[in-house]
Amino acid sequence: VEEKVHTILHLLVERSSMRLQELFENTRNKFEVIVTFMAVLELCKMKEVMVVQKRLFADIELVRNNENIVVQEQPAV
Repeated sequence: VEEKVHTILHLLVERSSMRLQELFENTRNKFEVIVTFMAVLELCKMKEVMVVQKRLFADIELVRNNENIVVQEQPAV
């Protein structure tokens, strides 16, 4: 699950949001589907992502929570 959390976060660094369905398109088995869903739940719990559905029956989107981004300062060289 931890590895999948990092994978999802990396995808959301490249773009600000993505459809939840996209995460499951390349899953190979039920186990991977479950791990992916658990990773999404963990990211929600950590407040790293927000899950948004703009209207009834619309696609569910994962959106990076920009308010929770920790900026790491670079050491002076």
